[in-house]
Amino acid sequence: MGCIIAAGFTRKHADRVKKIVLISPVGILDKKPWYLKVFKKCSCLINLSTHILQPFCFRAFKSKGVNGCDDDDEVQLDIGGDGKNNDNDDNDIYQKNDFLYNRLMWHLFVKKDNIAQSILGCINNLHMWSAHHIYREVGKTGIPVLILGGEDDEYCSEDVFQNTTRYFENTHLIVFEDASHLVLLEETRKINMCTLLFFKSPNNVYLPDLNKQFPVDKYGQYKT
Repeated sequence: MGCIIAAGFTRKHADRVKKIVLISPVGILDKKPWYLKVFKKCSCLINLSTHILQPFCFRAFKSKGVNGCDDDDEVQLDIGGDGKNNDNDDNDIYQKNDFLYNRLMWHLFVKKDNIAQSILGCINNLHMWSAHHIYREVGKTGIPVLILGGEDDEYCSEDVFQNTTRYFENTHLIVFEDASHLVLLEETRKINMCTLLFFKSPNNVYLPDLNKQFPVDKYGQYKT
């Protein structure tokens, strides 16, 4: 949702934006979930959820710690230093997804109306399935746009990423293999290197030319 907010800000204040990085962008998703239509017509359901939510709604983690570490141990996320696959990658992704899910449940459980109103506002006001006009107007400005996504994104397919690039005149797309919607957590080091290079480049950089300098290819693999 942050990508739509960033694009909307750029649309109104293009003179204040020099570069844009969109990570797992929504805006032109394929299909609108059936339950979204229910929430829009019966928005009271979101407010009611804060009153019926119970601790059993939280998910239990598969194991005690991440990567074999106990809860009291210091946990460091693997960010791909040696390029080797971690045997616990699947478990790591499971933990990250459950962490985000439980964080949302905790906000609903504790903050109640505040977070419920925020969710309702996002559903009613953010163009997660119809931001074509926003992206199109931003694209006409020629502002460099770096788009990063995960091949196994459960919300945005690779086709969605490809379609998104068509709205921008100056763009480059990197779809990381074996990465999900949480690609920012799963490919932290690679994304940091790409964005650092991008932000250090001139404001009028032409991304198809800068592509040769990125440390990873279009599949998110280190170049040899």
